[in-house]
Amino acid sequence: MDLSFDELCALLQSSDETQYNFAVCCLCQQYPAQSAALILNTLRKRSESIRYRTFSAIARYGGGQAVEALLPYLRAKEIWIRCFVVDLLPSLPDRKMATASLFACLNDEAWMVRCRVAHVLEDWADPRAIEKLIVCLQDGVPQVRAAAAEALSKQEVTLSVEALVACLKDSMPQVRSMAAYALGFIGSERAARPLLACLQDPAKEVRRNAIYALGRCGSQHLASVLLPFLHDTERDVRAGVAEILGMWGDGRMVEPLLARLRREREWQVREWLIWALARIRDERAVEPLMLYLQDGKAEVRRQAAWALGRLRDPRAIEALRACLRDGEMRSEVVNALENLGYTLEPTDELMLPVHYEVLQSGALNL
Repeated sequence: MDLSFDELCALLQSSDETQYNFAVCCLCQQYPAQSAALILNTLRKRSESIRYRTFSAIARYGGGQAVEALLPYLRAKEIWIRCFVVDLLPSLPDRKMATASLFACLNDEAWMVRCRVAHVLEDWADPRAIEKLIVCLQDGVPQVRAAAAEALSKQEVTLSVEALVACLKDSMPQVRSMAAYALGFIGSERAARPLLACLQDPAKEVRRNAIYALGRCGSQHLASVLLPFLHDTERDVRAGVAEILGMWGDGRMVEPLLARLRREREWQVREWLIWALARIRDERAVEPLMLYLQDGKAEVRRQAAWALGRLRDPRAIEALRACLRDGEMRSEVVNALENLGYTLEPTDELMLPVHYEVLQSGALNL
């Protein structure tokens, strides 16, 4: 159906969302420069979801010509309009104009707009963007500081390390947490010592992200420092420490990991402890891990089967064979036995249905 410009504009007043969306798409495709501002003026009474879809349509169908027509709306009274136009700036064909507009919006009086700019700049291929984001780490609003830290994590440049380290002492936990997260992505050894101090932070999200970051930028000599945090009150911190100790593969950590595993009540942490022991690949873990083939959580039983297969110790064969009755972990058990060089026999007690991928793999010798 071919409609004129005026007919499409009339549909913008429709209460029917389908008709409205149709008009927006047609106008953006056929009249990008003339229609962008007109469409924007009809959005005030629309829902947030309609607003977002409309702006997406302007960017997708209208292209740079339509977005350029919206630049004056960076000074609109409504904050939501300014935020949406910021989101569209990457669609501008004139990169210099887009960059200048983004940098100018970092001075917007509304912190929501400044946050939006920080998120856009995280993928901005311009060295000046790093400098601007570092300045934003000093913004008076914590949400902006946190957004800037997150954006710097995506840029992954060491230029921002010192500024992010300073943010580890920010008064707001959300900023400290995001700064630790960003330092983990950047992975600079210069951040290791300040991150260690964050392990005493009262905010659990800061401790959790500091653990993650240390795994990226720390090294095996920090293992003994992390050990006490296997007993942290926060589940994710304990799991994070287990993951890092497993990644580092230090055999000295086997006994502490086993001791924590015996006491651990959270099944998610037990999963990570078992994963860590499997990564270290020490024979001392074999018999203790066999006990977790009977854990009350299927996720833990499956992890234990996988771990025993990775450890490749024949002592686990009989315990694994006994688990072939467990339909929730049979596939993992078969794979583990295969890793141990054991071929299933007709006398092995299998309960159907057997997973298709197991049959296809040829692991069943029936």
